[in-house]
Amino acid sequence: MNKTKKLIIVGNTGFAEVAHEYFEADSTYEVNAFSVERAFLEKKELRGLPVDSVIMSIILRSRNAGFDAYWLPQAEILPMANRREDVLIIKP
Repeated sequence: MNKTKKLIIVGNTGFAEVAHEYFEADSTYEVNAFSVERAFLEKKELRGLPVDSVIMSIILRSRNAGFDAYWLPQAEILPMANRREDVLIIKP
């Protein structure tokens, strides 16, 4: 299968490893990294890929600065709903 899209998995548990296997074996996504909250950053590599706290840090930094920050799953009726999430950051 042609890997035409890049993906970062949020998490570093066994579930994240299973997700990695599925995306690598049966999708058009190429997994490039894992991201976790800094408090859960126990190792710098998982399954040969880097683990960092960049994505989660964006959410936490925004919240600490007084913004509301959310992960937004897509509604199931929308195209690609099972393939993406958005981040919403707003000043209350």
